[in-house]
Amino acid sequence: MWKFYFSFVILINLFCIQNSFSQLPIYARSNSPVCAGLTIELKAACGTSYTWTGPNGWTSTEQNPEIFNAQIGNSGTYNLTMWDNEGVMHIVSVAVVVNPRPNAEAGMDQTITLGFNTILSGLVSGGSGGPYSFHWEPTDMFVNPNIQNPTTQILLMSTRFFLTVTDPTTGCASKKDSVVVNVMGGIGCSVSALPSEICQGGFTHIKTDVFYDTAWNVYNWTSNPPGVVSSYAAFNVNPMVTTTYYLETHGSMWEFYHAYDTVTVTVLNNAPQSIGEIIGPDEICRGITGIQFSVPSVTQASSYQWTLPNGVTGQSTTNTITVDISQDPVSGIISVAAKNACGLSAASNKSISFNTCPVEIKADSIIACPGNQFVIPITVKNFRDIGRFSITLTYDSTAVSYIGYQDVNAGILPVTVTNTAGSPSIITISSVMPFGVSIPDNEQLLKLIFMVKGGTTELTWSTAAPYNSKIYSPCGQLL
Repeated sequence: MWKFYFSFVILINLFCIQNSFSQLPIYARSNSPVCAGLTIELKAACGTSYTWTGPNGWTSTEQNPEIFNAQIGNSGTYNLTMWDNEGVMHIVSVAVVVNPRPNAEAGMDQTITLGFNTILSGLVSGGSGGPYSFHWEPTDMFVNPNIQNPTTQILLMSTRFFLTVTDPTTGCASKKDSVVVNVMGGIGCSVSALPSEICQGGFTHIKTDVFYDTAWNVYNWTSNPPGVVSSYAAFNVNPMVTTTYYLETHGSMWEFYHAYDTVTVTVLNNAPQSIGEIIGPDEICRGITGIQFSVPSVTQASSYQWTLPNGVTGQSTTNTITVDISQDPVSGIISVAAKNACGLSAASNKSISFNTCPVEIKADSIIACPGNQFVIPITVKNFRDIGRFSITLTYDSTAVSYIGYQDVNAGILPVTVTNTAGSPSIITISSVMPFGVSIPDNEQLLKLIFMVKGGTTELTWSTAAPYNSKIYSPCGQLL
């Protein structure tokens, strides 16, 4: 064993000596391609110092660095700057590809009668697009375990089945997903951990719920990694690494039937790493809805904690939040922190301020006779680089009829106008400004065109924007 190791070092050193004199290419490589969630391994030799750089600002001065839990964003070119023992600098590149893993879905839990079989339904998403290969376990419980929708054998006990999907194009396999088939009249159990995610050194409570038999009294627990052996229905544990717990159980009335279940407890070493910059608008118009903010996903984050200024409402535990703005919000800070069982990351903060509503309705007093048309212009006011609005106009369709609208801003700002007939009739005008487009203040946007039928009507705008509400009469004075 020692002799082989020594020989290997001699070979590497001979290669490096030969390399320094004959100008052979510098030794640098990776284990690419790798599947998402696995580890990128970068290797180098024949140098005295190493500096690696890669995608997303990644750097390392290790000779053979590793990137754990690799994601698609880690794909790209990794450059190595290396100084050899002759004082010569070499620069080489290594291409790394991280392939997406397919996502397996084993379907919804089922309940069947003792002595029958059933068909399971597997689904898959992600990956390269297929075709995919399917594998179900336990294999001896299926007529054919290697098809997407297999038929089980006749079941005499409740059973948890596991599905793994492999993408033949990349060789990447999904995480296992499971489905439980409960057998009525037979036996079954369900194992849980509360909480299922803990910080290293913390405790969790493992328990089982047994159903379809009241005489259960035998519990056989094991774990992976090994270390847990228990005969109790429930117990507390404090694993130091992520651990899966297995239960085999039976009762005096059903000794020839056994039930099985598993649960995995994820153990984290520390709180999430620093969170990225909040992406979203800095200036927002009052009274609008559906404004989105987000941050890049954070490794080991199980949820996100958002804090909003007064007058801004929204709820989310993900890295994206959609908020609504009241008519009188207070400028301030929107912040978010990533969270897991070990605590919170440092918060990322963004200052936001608010402007007046994006549009203004400017309608003068109008007197028109039946058959005559009149126009109501809509003018942009304080519409910033990123903005949106939606306003409505209600009117009596027995007194006036809507003819249409004239776009007077040459299509710079896309506008949607819909007319809904009814009593009263409703016109809805909405727009979302494309990013980077700027409309000057007091720029006329469009004109609504109406024709007077007869009688008197009042046109009332929604409070989503400043408005002038006017009453029109067929041929007399303004009422």
